[in-house]
Amino acid sequence: MMFMKRKRRNKEGLLPDHKFPEIRWDDETRRGSLEGLSDTEIKNDFQLLTNQRNQQKREICRNCYQTGKRGMIYGIPYFYRGDATWDKDIPQRGKEAEKGCIGCAWYDIEYWRQELIKRLKLLL
Repeated sequence: MMFMKRKRRNKEGLLPDHKFPEIRWDDETRRGSLEGLSDTEIKNDFQLLTNQRNQQKREICRNCYQTGKRGMIYGIPYFYRGDATWDKDIPQRGKEAEKGCIGCAWYDIEYWRQELIKRLKLLL
């Protein structure tokens, strides 16, 4: 099986998106300002998405919050941590809720892609 090189996307039209979805925030999670964030904090907390992909993510995260079923991307049922069901030991909202998002493709699409490729290579 060959892996195709990823097509480079024009950076115009990309928007910064919080990896940790707003629907799971509480008053303690909200930042007063984004000024003064380090490069590392920006890379850890945000990803670039098109507006359409951002809206899609928002709906999938809302559905996860309401149903406890984590979302798939591209129809691929792969989670690099956890599975398709929200861990009941993790709170629904607040900073601790972020642990429940880790492993879902929508939380960090690029990292999810890298982990999926590693997994596929092991199967070859």
